[in-house]
This record gives sequence, C-alpha cells and structure tokens, in this order.
Amino acid sequence: MKRNSYFYELFRINIFEKIYAVKKKDINGDTSAIENRLDLMLYKLHNLTYDECQVVDPDVVMFINREDYENTTIETLSDIHC
Repeated sequence: MKRNSYFYELFRINIFEKIYAVKKKDINGDTSAIENRLDLMLYKLHNLTYDECQVVDPDVVMFINREDYENTTIETLSDIHC
C-alpha cells in the first residue's frame, strides 16, 4: 500500500493544482472531469470493484465502463509512469 500512497499523494497535489487553475480563471469553471478522475483514483486506492464503486457513486457508469475501470491502474489515472 505504501507505493499506492505515494502515487496518490503525487496525484492529489496535481489534481488540486488543476482544479485551482480552472477556478482561478473562472470560479464557475467545470472541474467535474478532474473530480471524477480523483474519485476513480480513490476507488482504486481502496481496491474497490466496479460494483462497489456503483454503490458508493451510482453515477460512475456515466464516466467509465466496467472494462475500462478494471483495466485502469492508479499509475494510468495519475499519468505517472515509473
């Protein structure tokens, strides 16, 4: 889990910087895509299955399908490649 925590921390910083940049330009700017990506990162960090994600967030089906979720890793979500 330590490796995942490292990736999460790097990603979290990057995500909040992106949200801040959007909101700085326009306080009403749409950050939903960024927020959805953060949600997916958290689900992966906690090893949730797609079905568990749907319990936590029924709208998850609107931004990722089961196959893509199952094939996605924290590294790909965070754009960090080691």
